[in-house]
Order: sequence, then structure tokens, then C-alpha cells
Amino acid sequence: MAKFVTIGERLSVTAPTVNKAFAARDEEPILKRAKQQLDAGAVYLDVNIGPAENDGEDIMKWAVELLQSNFDNVPLALDTSNKKAIEAGISVYNRSKGKPIVNSADAAGRIEYVDLAAANDAIVIALCNGEGIAKDNDERMMYCQTLLERGMEHGMEPTDLWFDPLFLVVKGMQDKQMEVTIMVVFGLLQQVEVKHIIMETQEVQAICHLI
Repeated sequence: MAKFVTIGERLSVTAPTVNKAFAARDEEPILKRAKQQLDAGAVYLDVNIGPAENDGEDIMKWAVELLQSNFDNVPLALDTSNKKAIEAGISVYNRSKGKPIVNSADAAGRIEYVDLAAANDAIVIALCNGEGIAKDNDERMMYCQTLLERGMEHGMEPTDLWFDPLFLVVKGMQDKQMEVTIMVVFGLLQQVEVKHIIMETQEVQAICHLI
């Protein structure tokens, strides 16, 4: 039977209430949203603090400690472009319920986030894109292979790279994207014997993230 690993993504600075709470270190709105997601079945919580160029390290450490101390060391995805903030969050992270997730790397400007995950024994969400969304499955597979090789060069287990093929919603698919289906992507991933995120069968896990 398939196993689903659900990541709650409502702790994001894109929500004004959350953005304000992070800035003010206001616990109540953060804990409220976290509880709602966990009650709804989330396994991981994504902590998206945005770029946080000025105080990202402090915010991420505060958020990790707050959430894990209140929710029995809930596993977290650390979501920011600020590498030092991710490292700061990992430094106070309790791994008893699961490794931290670095969210996210791609095969272009964010490929160094694979290195960051490897250096900190973390999982990384690997987006199967480069400078833009792949135009077809061959291009997706090329990006997937690039990310996999990068991780393995740095000593990562293949199971710690959780690939996101970046499905498009069917209504908005370009002609060349119409062939992209879950079964096609699963087949591609099985070719490199990689496990993925959210949906696990005997051979593959995959994250489905609509954009």
C-alpha cells in the first residue's frame, strides 16, 4: 500500500499573518497554524521564512525550537534562500522523528543546496528544473540525473534526494507538457533507482507539487 508523507506549507511569509509573527517572534499564530496542519495529517511542516537576509539565522532557530518543543520534535522542512539560516536551523534541530529537509535545490543556480544538505546529513527537495521549467521528460531526466550525481559525489544516499518533477496543472499544460503524467515520471525515476517524496511504492517515492 502506498505511503504518503504530507508536508504542510502554511507557515510561510507569503501569508501576512505569518510574516508578521516571524518578525515579531509572536508564538501564537505560528503554533495555531502548525497545530491545524498536524491535526489535518501533516507529517512534516515547511518553515518558509523567505530570504530573511538580515535576521534569518535567528528567525529559523527560533522557529525550529518553537515548533519542535511544542509538537514532540515534529520533523521540519527549512525553506529559505539564506543558506546560513538553514544551517542555523539544523544546528538546533532534533532528529528523533526524522531528518531535516532542505527546501530546495535545482540543477542550476540552487544546486549548491544539494551540497548543503550533504554536509549536514539532511534530505533535500530537488526540483527537476534548471533556469526554467523543463520542456519535456528528456530534459526533466537530465536535471534529475545532474542532481543525483551531485548528491552522490558528496556522499548522499539516493533516498535523501526527494525529486519534484514540477507537474503543471493539466489545464495550463503546453503541448509538449501533455505527455507528462505521474506514471511517466515514476518510470523515469525507476530507471535511476531513486526514491522520491510524498508517494512511496516499493520502488519509488515522488513529490507532487503543482505550479
